[in-house]
Amino acid sequence: MNRFVNGDVPDYVYTSSGKDHPDLYMYCQNNPLIFVDDAGYDADYIDSQSKPPYGTMRFGKSTIANSGCGIVAVYNIMHYYSSKVKFSKLISQLKNTPPSLGREVIVLGLVGFANWLYNHDGRAGISVFSIITFLKTKFFVVFYSFFVTNLWGIRAELSKACIIAYGSKGGVGHYTGGINYGGRAGGHIRFYNAPSTAGAKKTSVPNYVKTLKKKDKIPLVFIGVNGKKGWW
Repeated sequence: MNRFVNGDVPDYVYTSSGKDHPDLYMYCQNNPLIFVDDAGYDADYIDSQSKPPYGTMRFGKSTIANSGCGIVAVYNIMHYYSSKVKFSKLISQLKNTPPSLGREVIVLGLVGFANWLYNHDGRAGISVFSIITFLKTKFFVVFYSFFVTNLWGIRAELSKACIIAYGSKGGVGHYTGGINYGGRAGGHIRFYNAPSTAGAKKTSVPNYVKTLKKKDKIPLVFIGVNGKKGWW
């Protein structure tokens, strides 16, 4: 279990709700069993969407625990680039981001827009097209591939963080976000909020896809990002 030896910098002491906290020795929001803070700037990534305080946060007509895996995935990859990202603000931003038809294939774009109209109130999670559109405003490079997983490993190597969406034969889908620590073919990625590989260490995207398939999951979408855009 970790702790701070010296008092923290006041600028970085705040709770998960974004409010300042007077205790400069507070480590990981006083919850070191769930969070870690190796860099000393913020409690680390969200590894379970049902954990408090995130799980009970509202997302339209549902909660993060029920249908917020997409938001958790986006938060985790953005958190790598900035500890200033606020989870509650991100919920609002993603909920109100419709998919762009700009450079997307028109058929996929129309499907995505219909998907957003049905899902934007939080009943069935966030649309993958809305996630892609949102990430394009935050990163200079956004890779994405659908269904065909052969190129996922190469794109993972070019990405500093990524999101993988997968489904199951029962129709339940899930997003998981990961950080690429590099140095290996297909990426060397630690995935968070990944119940299908709970407890797994860093792995490559091709190996992760194999693991999903062994568990009767269906890999659907890979999204990779690199190069933070702007100040956030």
